[in-house]
Amino acid sequence: MNHEQVEIHDDEISLTDLMLAIWRQRGLVIGLGLIVMLLFLVFAGKSALVAAPTSVSYSIVLPFAQKFDEEDPIRRYPNGAPFSVNDLISFEILQAVAPSFSEELDLDQFTERLSVSPSMELIELAEEKLTKTLGNAKTPDAVRQAAQEALQQLQYEGHQYATLTFDLVGKGGVVSSEQGAKILEAIVKTWAESTVERGLMGAGIDILLSPIDFGANSNVLASYDLAREYVTSMALTVGQLKKLDGSQGAVVGGMTLTDVERKLKALKIDTIEPLHEFAYSNISVLKSVDAAFKVKFESRLRLLEIERDRLKKLIASYDQILVDLIGSAEANFAGKEGIQSDVATYDQSFLNSMLDLGSKLDAVDVRKTTLNSRARSIKDLITLEKEIAILKGGKRNSHVDAEAVLKQSLPDIQNEVNAILKSLKAFGDAVSRQSLESEANVYVANSKPAVKGGYLKIMPRAAVFTVISLMLGLMLGVVVALIRQAMLQRKD
Repeated sequence: MNHEQVEIHDDEISLTDLMLAIWRQRGLVIGLGLIVMLLFLVFAGKSALVAAPTSVSYSIVLPFAQKFDEEDPIRRYPNGAPFSVNDLISFEILQAVAPSFSEELDLDQFTERLSVSPSMELIELAEEKLTKTLGNAKTPDAVRQAAQEALQQLQYEGHQYATLTFDLVGKGGVVSSEQGAKILEAIVKTWAESTVERGLMGAGIDILLSPIDFGANSNVLASYDLAREYVTSMALTVGQLKKLDGSQGAVVGGMTLTDVERKLKALKIDTIEPLHEFAYSNISVLKSVDAAFKVKFESRLRLLEIERDRLKKLIASYDQILVDLIGSAEANFAGKEGIQSDVATYDQSFLNSMLDLGSKLDAVDVRKTTLNSRARSIKDLITLEKEIAILKGGKRNSHVDAEAVLKQSLPDIQNEVNAILKSLKAFGDAVSRQSLESEANVYVANSKPAVKGGYLKIMPRAAVFTVISLMLGLMLGVVVALIRQAMLQRKD
């Protein structure tokens, strides 16, 4: 008798075996999780919105504009010339900068893309908020007053800022933000150098550029007039240089400014002035003086005499004004004493005394102005009298060949004048170099040019979805691992 043996299998699932199966295939699980997460990141990156930068802005501080005067609303350079933020992008500045970037843009495209404003973005935003606060009818009085004071302060401080903006997109194509920043920095630097070279950052210096040249057959009197004008102009230049900081101790070509001034005075007093007077004293015997020059000389002398008569009459009118003012003051003072003697009219006398005091103060101001004007007129008259006396000349010495003496001295005068002029040019160049080395006095850049308009917009809540994709990937890995384990067991 055959007995059938029935094999009974246990169909229960052991969690321990499942965990061990997953653990043995942990590499598969983690790998699938990372793959799913990476696929999600790729999808999110492709769906992100990227915008290219549209402009570059460059904010600078103008230290000289901090001295803005409320009575004079026009901003000025230190030498008094009017300043405008448009000076930074003037035609001369752009013409100097454009060749360095000619591969990107031409001059017309530069002009269209550039703009400048007399403020900065943060100050403009603050002013906008304060203006809204002041415009709100519900704002308390204390807050309104504080906002008004803050707005005035911001508007005052805003005068020392300037912001240049360069559009990266426009005619000529797209310019990179790095190149746009270089363009703005080059424009500001070129403007600063031009400002210093033109003398706008300090007292103006007037220096003659052309050396003096009398020529071989020149008019003797005209030559000495020219030499006198040169000496007068160079004396003015020395005075302007002496006002600059550090000029007194500067040494250029082995000479100080005091040495140059001493040589100039010696040349004027010892040589040019005496010979100039000697030339006009002998005008009648000078062969080089033609008839046309003599006509000009007589006309010039006549005009000077007319101006002298005008100054004398002007001084006489000032004297009469002073006499009238003094007489009026004495009369008011006598009237005041008579009123004060009457005790019964004390109140009226006090009022009259106050009125008299006001009129006397006005008279004092008028008297001071008149005296100053009279002093200036007397000074001009003395100078004019001296000029007339020189032109009329003194007693002529008939034993001296005036023509030969005067012509013989001209070459030495020409050499000395040109040597002093060369020294003054050297001092002017030294001052310009010193100013160029201290460009911080012109402007201050607190930060690099800022790029505007560029942004990256990705999927909202991207971090949360990234974690979810990782979890889903891990779950998928667990499912794949279990299926693979089941298939291996069935095969066995």
